Amino acid sequence: IQNSIDIEFKLIPKGEFMMGAKPTEVGSTANEKPQHKVTIAKSFYIGKTEVTQGQWKAITGNNPSQNKICGDDCPVDSVSWDEVQEFIRKLNEKDDTYFTFRLPTEAEWEYAARAMTTTRYYWGDDDDEKEYRMYANADNKSPTRVGSYLPNSFGLYDMSGNVWELTEDVWHTNYGKTKADGSANLEGDAKERVMKGGSFNWFLDELRSGRRGKVSRDAKMSNVGFRLAADYTGK
Repeated sequence: IQNSIDIEFKLIPKGEFMMGAKPTEVGSTANEKPQHKVTIAKSFYIGKTEVTQGQWKAITGNNPSQNKICGDDCPVDSVSWDEVQEFIRKLNEKDDTYFTFRLPTEAEWEYAARAMTTTRYYWGDDDDEKEYRMYANADNKSPTRVGSYLPNSFGLYDMSGNVWELTEDVWHTNYGKTKADGSANLEGDAKERVMKGGSFNWFLDELRSGRRGKVSRDAKMSNVGFRLAADYTGK
């Protein structure tokens, strides 16, 4: 599907997966464990790419990105979690379709990124750390146009690298009190939220599918953006 500001979405099939890092996964940390089974009971839509600077401007009329020189087809950055929620509110008011838009949950994001894989990265274990260059913008000093690298098997681009991607979930230091149904974990201190996927900075460990980071809901960072999820409403 494609909405009024040309954000294209892919349908992600329902299914089960093991969320988080394996006990012996190279580069993994305690906040990615324990690995646990999650059931995505309902298919959902997620953005084919990260939301771009041009798409952000189409809704808000401004471009807060620190990486403006990259251009309208590059991911929007330097937007806080709270500002993203306002963007989503305006988009849902503007876009009179059969869908409503939102941030993906952490579980949905990881499920979509893994695309049925169980390896460190969605392209494999990449033990020599060379194959990533085909899939992720992760060794540059700035983001690049969305879709410039190879997609995962669900047809999603930049799930690793380019910019970190915000999710709906409240940050927790591990998966000790997690949900098994793929819904957002909203318990705890709502000031900190989960981000996934890593960025253009030179940290290959960030690119692992199980990797997770935290960010304050009012923080604006030059390597943090987002992609949207969409629900069919039939309205």
